[in-house]
Amino acid sequence: MFMKPEIFSGTFVEIDDQFGTTVLPMEVVGTTDKEELLNYVNCSSVDDIEDVAVVEGWGVRLSAAGYMDCTDWAVVGTKDEALALVDEMYDIAWCEKCEDWHDRSDVETGYCESEGL
Repeated sequence: MFMKPEIFSGTFVEIDDQFGTTVLPMEVVGTTDKEELLNYVNCSSVDDIEDVAVVEGWGVRLSAAGYMDCTDWAVVGTKDEALALVDEMYDIAWCEKCEDWHDRSDVETGYCESEGL
């Protein structure tokens, strides 16, 4: 599987601007200062940033190891909600057999990519 879920508990920054909401881990941005956050959004002025909020929760996205490809972050309240979101949005489930992520249909039928079937 090319893109795999990345899930962790932490602090996130939600940046609302004219183009929508951007969510980033606090450990990435390190600030809530609008001037510094311009480096992470498609705005040209701090006046374009409507709101900045700090959110605690479970961050979820898909990411391709070794590549810059990834989906936007979503933040939910619990790990179970994060796992459910991955399943609902991306149709991906955790395989207990090989302890890796697979398409949900493969996990439900017992097919495991690590076994080379």
